[in-house]
Amino acid sequence: MNEKTGKLLHFRPLFYGFLTLLISIVSTKFVFSGNLAYIIVGTTLFVGTTIFLCLRKKFFVLIFLVCVVGIGVGAYYLALASFNGNEYSSTCSITARVTDYNSDTHYILDDVKINGKSEKNIYINITKTDDQIQLGDVIRFEADVEKAHLFELGHLKSFYFRHGIAYETSVSESEIEKIGNKIKFSESVRASVRQTLVKFIGQKNGSIAYSVLFGDKTQIDDVVKDTYNGAGIMHLLSVSGLHVGFLIALLGFVLKKCRVNKFVNFAISFVMLGFYAYLCGFAPSVVRAGIMGLVLLFANLSGKWYDNLNCLGLAGILILLVSPLSAFDVGFLMSFACVLAIFLIYPVILSALQKVFPNKIAQAISVSMSAELGVLP
Repeated sequence: MNEKTGKLLHFRPLFYGFLTLLISIVSTKFVFSGNLAYIIVGTTLFVGTTIFLCLRKKFFVLIFLVCVVGIGVGAYYLALASFNGNEYSSTCSITARVTDYNSDTHYILDDVKINGKSEKNIYINITKTDDQIQLGDVIRFEADVEKAHLFELGHLKSFYFRHGIAYETSVSESEIEKIGNKIKFSESVRASVRQTLVKFIGQKNGSIAYSVLFGDKTQIDDVVKDTYNGAGIMHLLSVSGLHVGFLIALLGFVLKKCRVNKFVNFAISFVMLGFYAYLCGFAPSVVRAGIMGLVLLFANLSGKWYDNLNCLGLAGILILLVSPLSAFDVGFLMSFACVLAIFLIYPVILSALQKVFPNKIAQAISVSMSAELGVLP
């Protein structure tokens, strides 16, 4: 809420700019593909907003929103064109590096070269594997390559999008030639953390702790996964804004004890948050929380007023400008919906529950209920 005007939803350029950009990117796909429902809703929303702003003589706001819509339309097509792979009609010679795996036989390849040309990532099914393929292995093989479809039944294939997978292929392990091994810095750091965790708290607990830190659930036993799923707490094994909150709080506590001045505090926090986001593969929730955390620290540093919704809008705009197709990613949408609900609904629920429960209990229940309502759709 704006402390100066007492309004909750007064015009915030960054927040409404983000909503407009998000809606325009999503609508572009469905409107220009002939989806009648989106055409009707989109046209009604645009005409209604235009009439409302003209009647209120908010011409600058109208021009601002129209420009954002134009940016959203262009951003969608540019992102889609840059993500899509090329068509290969014959067997290709492929050199690539194993960067991740989804099961015992399915791997993700990066640093890809198809017929000597640098290409985007490949999702590969290696049949008859005996677990000889290791992370970082540089391999060479020949296979037919198919262009991956980023959207299926109108929905974004988030796994492909997050890992930059533009191609699919299948090959037998006997047809693969290993020509080296190259571990990247982020992979080396994560491997060292996992080995340390396993060494001190055991294989089972170490794998769970590693997943909580980096969101990588591939090392967790299937029985443990089923247990977390059954309890409805699988989200605890995914990186989120909560992780960033803990990191900021821990850094703030340590730096305060070390009597570090606020400028150095901000610089160290900026580096550490950026490094953690890098290790987590720049997951949308981590990037969103990182940007908001840094803005909060900067506001405290400069003595400026911190606005929750504008800050959320800034984070959303930056992410969508860098990666417009994130507008279709369920992780991105849930992260922002959850935080938005906490900002808007939490005060209402809290004021009601404080009449029944002690303040701390009311706060805890209110946060939980707000977040659940935000992600319910």
